[in-house]
Amino acid sequence: MLPSGAFNWYQPFQHTLSCRPTVTPLTNSTSSSTLTSSSQPLAKSLNTTFLNSLQLDTSKYAPTQTRCRRHTRLGSSLTSSGPSKGPWSPQNSPIFHNPRLVKTWQRKVVVAALSTSAFVAATSPPNKSESSLTVKELKQLLDEGGVDYQDCFEKSELVARLKTAKDTLSPKLQNRIMALLSSQSALAKTEDSTASSSSTSSALDQLFMDEQNTVGLFKRCAPSVVHITTTTGIAGPLFLNIEEIPRGSGSGFIWDTKGHIVTNFHVIQGARRAKIALNDGRSFNATLVGQYPDSDIAVLKITLSKEEEPLQPISVGNSGALQVGQKCFAIGNPFGLDQTLTSGIISGLGRDMKAITGRTIRGVVQTDAAINPGNSGGPLLNSQGALVGVNTMIYSTSGASSGVGFAVPSDSVRRIVNQLIRDKKVTRPALGVVCATNFQTRQLKLKGALILNVAQGGPASQASLRPTTRAASGQVKLGDLIIGVGPQKVNSVEDLVAAVEECEVGEEVTVKVMRNNKPLDVKVKLQARKE
Repeated sequence: MLPSGAFNWYQPFQHTLSCRPTVTPLTNSTSSSTLTSSSQPLAKSLNTTFLNSLQLDTSKYAPTQTRCRRHTRLGSSLTSSGPSKGPWSPQNSPIFHNPRLVKTWQRKVVVAALSTSAFVAATSPPNKSESSLTVKELKQLLDEGGVDYQDCFEKSELVARLKTAKDTLSPKLQNRIMALLSSQSALAKTEDSTASSSSTSSALDQLFMDEQNTVGLFKRCAPSVVHITTTTGIAGPLFLNIEEIPRGSGSGFIWDTKGHIVTNFHVIQGARRAKIALNDGRSFNATLVGQYPDSDIAVLKITLSKEEEPLQPISVGNSGALQVGQKCFAIGNPFGLDQTLTSGIISGLGRDMKAITGRTIRGVVQTDAAINPGNSGGPLLNSQGALVGVNTMIYSTSGASSGVGFAVPSDSVRRIVNQLIRDKKVTRPALGVVCATNFQTRQLKLKGALILNVAQGGPASQASLRPTTRAASGQVKLGDLIIGVGPQKVNSVEDLVAAVEECEVGEEVTVKVMRNNKPLDVKVKLQARKE
């Protein structure tokens, strides 16, 4: 034990123990045998035996021999300037009677002791048992102690094994266990005094910024994504009743607060009934509002009572602003696994894909985000969580994701869905012409869409576009060759159809034609196509 009466210097350093139990420094009139209960932790912390248990080498904080010799003359009982014998301590050192040097040594030793985890454990008795440790911590402690735990399968067995072997562990490892239990106790008190939102925020703080953005995106957008299951009917054994059997499942998303759900047409094709499961566990039977197979889009509707929690619609973005290489995310229900998030990049833009009807879907978005069976109809999102496409198909030889997925662009989806909600159908604009096939046009060594016939009273007829005619002599006079509609170039019949469908009914467009080998711009007002 250090000499009593030498700890008055402790007070200036008391702020370093602001998280430790309050202690009272020793005074000149206090001895180690008559310590009060409030001063016992400090006395214990400065006990030589305890310092040794911390594995703290106090000799390295001793003054040098040169310094000892310099101050030998200050001692009242020691006259020899030679080095002292035996283990170093203030008692057997020439500085024992020099209060200033003793004070310096004490300061260095205690500051070093305060920085050890064992001191924290000793001055903050744990109120947690070994069961509060994690499985990883238990296994690590048993490994360091050389204790076999291969036959332990449950956490309770690991705890029992550690308690059994605790007395055989090294003092260093025992001190570490005490420190871990103390930190567990402090953590438990903190968790009890804070709300659950604070712990969630703390967990997010440990993630990288990119991960925090992804977590936030999923939390914002997942409530807008739904799981769609469909059933179909088959005739019973005696053909007297219709039995419903599961047909398939897919994904969709909430379009507005009125209950409109957008999905792929092929998800509900041939279904007798469709059920919508929301993110919060609620489920509803859906009714069909409208469908547009040419773009593989369908709109369903669910009905909520006034007392029920309102729906959270998805935010619709601009697919025309997409760039190849930017991040994207897909949320859906692949293989029936609800609320699955996958990520990737925009791999390509402006792809042409065949719809289920055989018509070409223009401007399709390509992504390498994993899209599997069950993702169909789900949203493709940008980094802000805005809809940029509806996942519709994949290119794969096995049927599983191969990193080549396709989505109908959100700009087309917005136009189609709004028409289906308003008119229950998609009204497509028409030019009122019949064109030659691409093969016939190439045979004539032409590039564009050659007009063969013009509908009487149609937009092309009113704009005086010329069809192909045959003279009485049998000579064929070619009609106008359409080479552009508005800003879009036309090299084939498919280009003409795609360019016209991007326009609105009643819109006046500029049609660029070649007439008698001369370019000509003609103003045409589009009309609704007659189905």
